Amino acid sequence: MEPAPRTDEPAPTLTIGDRVRSTARPEWGPGRVASVPNGGKVCVLFREAGPLTLSLHHAKLERLGEQGYISLTGKPES
Repeated sequence: MEPAPRTDEPAPTLTIGDRVRSTARPEWGPGRVASVPNGGKVCVLFREAGPLTLSLHHAKLERLGEQGYISLTGKPES
């Protein structure tokens, strides 16, 4: 697997519990931020890929809203 190309866009501001998805790797499914970004890296628990530590400078993460989001357990959240 090749690393995603570095972007010049500012890294997203994330906090523990934020719901995200990788726009570069949609097959990973939705995920939740498990650790506060530290040193430009963040740990995300993805439904299909499991826990991954990603560089915020390379990863293309999109914050998910409440509408239509399916939790990591596969059940709709309220």
